[in-house]
Amino acid sequence: MRQDHVLAVDAISALTFAASAFLAAQKIPVFGSAEDGPEWNSSRNMFSITGPDEPTLVPPEFGQLMKMEGGTNLASIGYGISPSSADAAQVDAKSATEAGLKAGYVNTNFPFGSTNVGPAVIAMKNAGIDSFTAATDSNTSLAFITGLKNDGVKLKFSILDTGYGGDLLSAGPGAEQAAQGVDFSLPYEPVEMHTPQTEQFQKYLASAGVKGEPTFAEYLGYASVLYFVQALKAAGATATQASLTSAMANIHSFSAGGLTSAGYPIVNNGTGIPAGTTECLYITQFSGTAFHLVAGADPICGKVLAMRAAGR
Repeated sequence: MRQDHVLAVDAISALTFAASAFLAAQKIPVFGSAEDGPEWNSSRNMFSITGPDEPTLVPPEFGQLMKMEGGTNLASIGYGISPSSADAAQVDAKSATEAGLKAGYVNTNFPFGSTNVGPAVIAMKNAGIDSFTAATDSNTSLAFITGLKNDGVKLKFSILDTGYGGDLLSAGPGAEQAAQGVDFSLPYEPVEMHTPQTEQFQKYLASAGVKGEPTFAEYLGYASVLYFVQALKAAGATATQASLTSAMANIHSFSAGGLTSAGYPIVNNGTGIPAGTTECLYITQFSGTAFHLVAGADPICGKVLAMRAAGR
């Protein structure tokens, strides 16, 4: 990076945390998605398109959706190697309990990428779960859903953070069969809404030769480029790493070209998202061979809550 005189880095990866110390030491501005670890909160050179991942806050919309769809007892899975995955699993469980529901099985240390779900499925069944979520890749999450169904667990509610769109449709009929009736969350308007913003997004993808349903990574890539362009405009024609970092620090709201109705507060640099901030998710459910909007959940919004201590 030093040899190539890199101005900034676009990071959309579950493993960005592995390079964060180097990027911070070099004072290289980083923009992208806070989907890997807490360095987006503390590193003053890192700026997320959805604001920093704040594990001490609880998004109520997850618990609201679970209750709306009839779930009562949640199993939540996260990878041990990925801090953000583990945090997401814990936060979803807290959202369920804040909604008056139960989180009967929470595993924040599942092996990265593993599909050996048998022992955990047995534990979930013994815990009486009827709902499932996983902040994991699709191979792991769909293996869990298939394992639960094969073991006779009837899921009233299942939702995944990844897999929406082209990710699932390109994985083949086996993945589509496993995903029947599963909800998929997205921080941006799904293309099934056919809004002016989603139509523009698809036009840009088509102009770049991208066909079919967009993937989650394509959503994040599109949003991160829009964020970077906004920062470049603010930094001026002769942007430096210092001026770009300053420009990013002064962007306090970002709507990804209107793809999110609420907008995301950009309050990085160690400050974190304050409790009371409105957060929205867009939900689709996979049925047959297509994704469908979920009534009352496009979007479903709530004000984030401070995580209460255990036992309260």
